[in-house]
Amino acid sequence: MLRHLADAGFVVAAANTTQSNADKGQNVLDGVRALIAANDDAASVYHGKIDTARIATIGHSQGGAAAINAGADPLVTAVLALEPGPNTGQDRIHTPTLYLAGEDDDIVRPAWVRNQYDRSDHVPTWFAELGGAGHLGIGKEDNGFRPTITNWLKYTLYNDETATAIFTGPEWTLETDPAFTETARNAKARDLN
Repeated sequence: MLRHLADAGFVVAAANTTQSNADKGQNVLDGVRALIAANDDAASVYHGKIDTARIATIGHSQGGAAAINAGADPLVTAVLALEPGPNTGQDRIHTPTLYLAGEDDDIVRPAWVRNQYDRSDHVPTWFAELGGAGHLGIGKEDNGFRPTITNWLKYTLYNDETATAIFTGPEWTLETDPAFTETARNAKARDLN
């Protein structure tokens, strides 16, 4: 997934840990701040190449919980929580958020992800459950999460016209995508039409 996002033109920082939410998303923000510092460092290959006004936090499982918790920081402009583990950060998110669940996920059940979505009603929020997806399939190239994640970033960070139509408008196409068994968006997301 990291290579895929980099190939799509996004600068990616990843926490090298199996306990990414142990610090409530601080390791995610450490990566953000490291990239911002590299952008400001004339000796860095990233100097002047990072759009510091467009930052998304993304994570899977514990990383999804970390992405949500990091989403409270003003640096963050979008959040994507993929099969996120339990956390308490929904009330502090301040930016558009997408929750993705896997229909066959028996580690982080879709109903638990839907509950997190329901608790994020103070910001524009979307929910989608990918049919047949388990908890450990996010790296598979044929998995439907990959294009949705890429389009979420294109929509929230760059207002890409094609990607925007997937998430907004009266006929938002994620809603009718046959790969997903359930989709939802809250009133604040509908107001973005």
